Amino acid sequence: MMIAHMLHRAGYRCARFSSPHLHSYRERFTIGGRPVAADRVYAALQQVKAVVPDIIARGGEHPTEFEVLTAMAFLLFRQERAEIAVLEVGMGGSFDSTNVIVPLLAVITGIDYDHTAFLGGRLEEIAANKAGIIKPGVPVLIGTMPHDARAVVAARARQLQAPLLDTAGVSVTLRRQSLEGQVLDIAAGKLRLTDLKFNLVGEYQRLNLALAVKAVQYLRTQGYSVDDAALTDALATAVMPGRMEIMSREPLIILDAAHNPQGARAVSAALRSLLPDGRGLLLCGLLDDKELKDVIDPLAQCCGGAVITRPQGDRAAAWQRVAGYWQWQWPEREAIAEESISRALQIALERLPDYDYLLVCGSFYLVGPVRALLR
Repeated sequence: MMIAHMLHRAGYRCARFSSPHLHSYRERFTIGGRPVAADRVYAALQQVKAVVPDIIARGGEHPTEFEVLTAMAFLLFRQERAEIAVLEVGMGGSFDSTNVIVPLLAVITGIDYDHTAFLGGRLEEIAANKAGIIKPGVPVLIGTMPHDARAVVAARARQLQAPLLDTAGVSVTLRRQSLEGQVLDIAAGKLRLTDLKFNLVGEYQRLNLALAVKAVQYLRTQGYSVDDAALTDALATAVMPGRMEIMSREPLIILDAAHNPQGARAVSAALRSLLPDGRGLLLCGLLDDKELKDVIDPLAQCCGGAVITRPQGDRAAAWQRVAGYWQWQWPEREAIAEESISRALQIALERLPDYDYLLVCGSFYLVGPVRALLR
């Protein structure tokens, strides 16, 4: 998101394809930070749908939902005359439908346990799958990751003669932070920016920012002009709905769609730093393919009780396993299971006076509906 926002603020007609969405499929297709118009998205869907029978007639499989959406993104971005596009991989890398392109730059932000049923149960396996986006001779920029995972990515980069870049030389220094955001100093080569307001909170966002700055520096070498004013403006105007988003002050309600161990640890660390004496109430739901222990344990470090519910969709049939795990692990702490999201939110709000804040976390398919209800 930050790379796309920096390019947009620099004046480029930048497209972004991301997933999943909070409220509308249109959020997955943006130009200049704005969702593509509904009629254009619908028309693109019909164009893609029209070629599916021919694919099947030639012996191909019916495309998956994500494959259809990827094709729509490429079609829309061409129709909307995008100058550059930022594409977010859906899952893994090697077999992801976005991986048909040859990019200017590949970015692997980090590697942790997620989608293990598809990507493998070991970090090295997950790293090998994510390294599948590396193309011959195309630079790959990597973020912080475990040593063994980095070794896998580095080996793949060497094999394909793809320059391996990291955030060495980029310094993002925290001056102060609050729930409203952070004030930072940034140094990278000749770039020196001080006392910058950054709307997003948490150490993990500073790590993401360092990657975005490095990526933009590389794009500068490829002829893209992103000056210091554009970077400053991008930091001050960046918003990320559903990521450490404050939905209410009285009472304090925080939304974060973190759904894997890395995200849960980041949210927990941010809240323990920002609200060190706070005792949160967790409103949570996980999809069936998510790592239960490694997601819930970090969240329990900042939350003294939980209301467990079922995220939307058919991938959360085993939603009650979260409540069972919580009750087994922390029998002395409150845990309430309620399948209906609206009723679970009502219960959480009724219980909130006994806590300092409400954290809604665990899935886009929970945070989206809760966000809509609160709005």
